[in-house]
Amino acid sequence: MIRKNIKKWLIYFVFIVSCSFLYATADEKPVELFAYPLKLVVYRDTGNFCLYYADSSQQNVYLPLYSDDAEKTMNIYSVLFDKSMYELNKTSKNKVIIEQTLNKIMIVFQINFDFIVTQTLSFIPSNEYSVGKVLKIETQVKNTSGKTVDIGVKALFDVILSEDKPIPLYTDLRSEIASELILRPELEKDRAIFSGSEDAACMFFLKHDAISTPASVYCANRKRLTKKGWIPPYVSGRSFTRFCSRDVGLLYIWPTKSIPYKGVLRTVNCIGFYDYRRSIHPIHFGEFTGVIRPAAEQSVSQTGREKNNSVEMSPAENKKNTANTRNDARVKDLLDRMRQIEEDSAAVTSEEIRTVTKEADNTIVEMQAE
Repeated sequence: MIRKNIKKWLIYFVFIVSCSFLYATADEKPVELFAYPLKLVVYRDTGNFCLYYADSSQQNVYLPLYSDDAEKTMNIYSVLFDKSMYELNKTSKNKVIIEQTLNKIMIVFQINFDFIVTQTLSFIPSNEYSVGKVLKIETQVKNTSGKTVDIGVKALFDVILSEDKPIPLYTDLRSEIASELILRPELEKDRAIFSGSEDAACMFFLKHDAISTPASVYCANRKRLTKKGWIPPYVSGRSFTRFCSRDVGLLYIWPTKSIPYKGVLRTVNCIGFYDYRRSIHPIHFGEFTGVIRPAAEQSVSQTGREKNNSVEMSPAENKKNTANTRNDARVKDLLDRMRQIEEDSAAVTSEEIRTVTKEADNTIVEMQAE
C-alpha cells in the first residue's frame, strides 16, 4: 500500500515538474508582431527587441536588420533620471511586463519606485523611402518620485551587419560615414541613416512625421558609445573602421527635460526597411550602389525614349538628352566599379574606395546642377 502511494506521488510530482517546465519555457518564448515583409521580436528574457525582414530566397525565414546577438542586449535604451542613468533591461532587480494586443506590443519596465517606463511598439504606414510599414517605438517615462526632476532618453543600436562592407553607413545625402560623426537633426537636411548590403538596408530615421526629433545622433565605434556617462566621448573624424574593430554603432540622444511629479516624458523614433529591388523612392547614393529596376519599368523607359527620338526636338531638349545620355554612361561605369569593390573588397585599397566615392559625389552634384 505504501509502495503504491509512493509511486502515485512520484508520478504526480513528475507531472507537476513537467508542467512547470513547459509553462516556464512557453513563458520565455519571444513575442512577435508581423507587418510583411517585417517581423518584430521582443525577448522576454531581457525586455529588448529586434527588427527582422523576410528573406526573399527562403520561405518563412527572417533575417535581422541590425545585430540581435549577445543575448539580445546589443541594442539598449537608457533613461537619465535625476542625474543617474538606468538601462532598460531585465535584471534580478528590475521588473519587466510584456503585453501584446492585435496590433502592438507594450513593455513596462519598473526599475525603482521613482519612475515607470512604458514602451509601445507598433507598425505604421510611411512614405519616407521605406518599403512597407515602419516600426514605431514610443517610450514614455512617468515621474512617480514626488518631485520635479530632469529626465532624458537615449537609444543605442549595434549595426554590426554592415561592418564587412566598404561603406558601412550612409544617409540620403551623404555617400559615406566611416569616421565619428555627430548629426544634429534640427540643423541637418539628412532624413535617414542607412545600414546594410546592396540588396536591403535598415533605416534609422532622423526626420519623420511620427518621430520626436533627437538632439543628436552619434555615429561611432560601439564600444566608445557605451562608455560611462550620458554623453559619450567624441573625436571628430576619428575612424571607427580602420584602427579598431569594425563594431559600428548609432546612439540617439533626445533632449533632457524637467518633468513634474506625475508628469510624462514621451519620445518616439522609427526604424524602417529599404529594399533596393522594390523601393519606389530611390535615394541619391542608392542609385550608385545597385538600384535594380524591374524589367517592365526598363521597357517602358526605353519605349518612351524611342518615342521622344521620333519627334522633332528643340536645341535645348537635344542638349538635355545629350547630358542625360552622358550621365547614364557615368552612372553605369560607377555601378560596375562599385560592384567590383563589393565582390572583392579585401583586394581594394582605401584610396580606391575614396576615389570612387568622390566621383559619385561629384556626379550627384553635377546632375543636380543640370
